[in-house]
Amino acid sequence: MSSINYVELLIGVILGGIFSYFIPLVIEYYFVNKAEQIIFGEWLSTWQPRLKEENLWLTEKLLIKKSFFKGLKFVSSNNSADYNWIGHGKIYDKRFITGQWVSTKTGAYAAGALILTIAARGDFMFGYDVAPDEGGKLRYRPFVIAKNEDTLEIAKDWIINKMNVLD
Repeated sequence: MSSINYVELLIGVILGGIFSYFIPLVIEYYFVNKAEQIIFGEWLSTWQPRLKEENLWLTEKLLIKKSFFKGLKFVSSNNSADYNWIGHGKIYDKRFITGQWVSTKTGAYAAGALILTIAARGDFMFGYDVAPDEGGKLRYRPFVIAKNEDTLEIAKDWIINKMNVLD
């Protein structure tokens, strides 16, 4: 009869757990580096804080960079209404981004989710962010990101006039 070496068994279990956690992270990091390079960098973004005010779009600069454990990191700055935020997201199927965001304003508790589609050419993204309003109702707000002002206007037109939300 062979005896069980419990120390070796414990080390094997620990190493198995470590490898099963870190190998997928390393693989994801590699694919993030390859597939998402086109969206890293500085962008412009605009979104509607309230749907009832169709002509009110807040604008901001948006930095998208790699986050090792969370995929993408979004950092807004120079928001036209001082609603700066940070967020994290992941790309799915090379064209969809889902994530969450939180306000960077001291004392603010604003937070929500974002759902974006990357345009086929990769020059803009469009979708919605969702967050509860002051009354607790969830509000879906149009949200677009583009490399420059002209493309930002194209993206706004796309989400306003070309998306069939109910179809």
